[in-house]
Amino acid sequence: MCVCPVRLRDRNRKHSVRCRRLWLPTGRRGHYDLLASGGERAKPVRRDAGRPRRAAFFCDRAAVPGSRVGAVIGQWHLPESDRSALRLWGLPDGPLLRPTPQAGSRPTLTPNVAGEPERRLISADHRLYLLGVYGADFDANLSIRVGAVAGTGRVMGIRARPMTTDDLAEQLRAYHPNLYHPAVCYFNASVAAFVEVAWRWHAAVELLRAHPDPHYTAPLEEHEQHHAEVERSCATFLTRMTSLDPTLDDRDLGSLWVETITDDL
Repeated sequence: MCVCPVRLRDRNRKHSVRCRRLWLPTGRRGHYDLLASGGERAKPVRRDAGRPRRAAFFCDRAAVPGSRVGAVIGQWHLPESDRSALRLWGLPDGPLLRPTPQAGSRPTLTPNVAGEPERRLISADHRLYLLGVYGADFDANLSIRVGAVAGTGRVMGIRARPMTTDDLAEQLRAYHPNLYHPAVCYFNASVAAFVEVAWRWHAAVELLRAHPDPHYTAPLEEHEQHHAEVERSCATFLTRMTSLDPTLDDRDLGSLWVETITDDL
């Protein structure tokens, strides 16, 4: 049985999540319970030559920080725990995150502090280390570049400019007359927390996709039960991720993870 586990450590114990071929307990209920648990239960890791293949766990095009980038990370002005998380685990590729870590030692992202929403999150003189791209990338002005703030390690999303009603298709503008997505959004209090939540969500989405919606001919009750179980599991998953990074519960920060986990599936 080929499994590709990602081991991420809490302070007191290890949890294992898998980036593909996730172990599913017998029955749909077990599947949702595993998702809600944050991916804690897993079979033992297959070992090669008596040791886990730490560098090989980045399967499915997951980001390295490859040899060059990995070496540069040591020069980034971030807390050691954040640099260590990037060197050891990197970031998963998908479902919305595409890792593209910068190769230079100086932070390359500059925030556009366009108004009060952005000022609440970041200062204009802050600079960030590029980690990747999040979400759609069809417009360079609106794409979210994920970056870590130099010095603190706080993980933010940076757009070139805010997204407004004018960016929507003309036929949709009447339905969203006051649309405003700031040029800066929040993810996590640290890179280490971002790495952990990203990998766990990557594994959770694999679980959900392994059990799609019931067939359209299924009774309405079956559809309702399915969606209720997904919502319950995602809510519990978010609660567990909030225990890893309590800032996810801060509505003033409005972590994009909350929207991703509860609305974007």
